[in-house]
Amino acid sequence: SPCSPCLTPSLAVTMTLAPTRTENRRLPAPSLLDLLLDLQAAAHEYIRALAIGEWRAGAVTAAEAEARSFALLAEAGVLPRPALLASLASLHAGEGGRALQ
Repeated sequence: SPCSPCLTPSLAVTMTLAPTRTENRRLPAPSLLDLLLDLQAAAHEYIRALAIGEWRAGAVTAAEAEARSFALLAEAGVLPRPALLASLASLHAGEGGRALQ
């Protein structure tokens, strides 16, 4: 029977090979430091998203969003990252545009 035009014989052989021993090995468990850094990144992103969402909904001003973000970061023991600082600057700039409308 003719071969399918999109599946060459070499590709068919490659697809049917069993995984090697290296591919079957489990990845090493993450270190406690890696887990802590992941948790800090997640907390930071949550706080950043919260500030943006509350500001967009009109629930807070840019200054209130900034104060709350820094308070939550301090409570979580996480330092502000550039993404949050840029987002807060954007909120302040957007609020200036709101005042002109």
